[in-house]
This record gives sequence, structure tokens and C-alpha cells, in this order.
Amino acid sequence: MDSNPERVNVGRVVIGAALVAWGLLLTLHQTGMVYVRHVGALWPLLIAVVGMGKIAGSDTHRGRRFGMWLLVIGLWLSLSRFTVFGYHETWPLLVVAAGAIMVWDVLAGGGAARSAMEDGNGR
Repeated sequence: MDSNPERVNVGRVVIGAALVAWGLLLTLHQTGMVYVRHVGALWPLLIAVVGMGKIAGSDTHRGRRFGMWLLVIGLWLSLSRFTVFGYHETWPLLVVAAGAIMVWDVLAGGGAARSAMEDGNGR
């Protein structure tokens, strides 16, 4: 195991820790040691945690963008599942997220601007 802190993949640590916590919670619930109401309904939060791990652990802009989408979808599913608002009322938030991610993509130097520079077509 490499003990160099610069080589630690934070994203994998976050995702792994989330899976360990999720598995322990499910085990405790199944064995009757703790009761978590609607434990199966928490799965959208797992998608959000995976997205956060991908954002934190990715070395590429594309990987961080994918993590942002996982985070947005996980939070949107959670919002629709745990509030009085359903999917039908909250789907426009996905349009807002798409626009926000497009703006972030350009401001962070990704998207078409980065592609043109990598292809040698940028000025």
C-alpha cells in the first residue's frame, strides 16, 4: 500500500466509506438491531455520494462533470422522494442543472474551449 498522501484517491475513499456505511446500516436493519424507517428509500443519496466522490477524486474535467451529474441526479431523486414535491413538479430543476453545468463547464475551461485547444484549433 502506498503511504504517499499525494497518491490517495479521495473519490474512491469517499465512495468506499459510503458503501461501508450503507452496508452496515442495511445489516443492522436486517438483523433487527436498529430500525431505519424506509431504509431502502435512501438509495438516491448513495448516487449523490458517489457523485461527490467522483468530483473529489477525478483528475479530469470530464470526470468532475460526470460527478456533478451524479450529484445532481441523486439530489433531485432525493428531493422528489423525501418532500411533498414529486418528479412531475421538480423535473425543471434538471433543466436548471443542465444550464448551470454548461456555464460551469465553460468557466472552468472545459467543453468546446478546451476541445479546440487540445485539437490545435484554438487561437
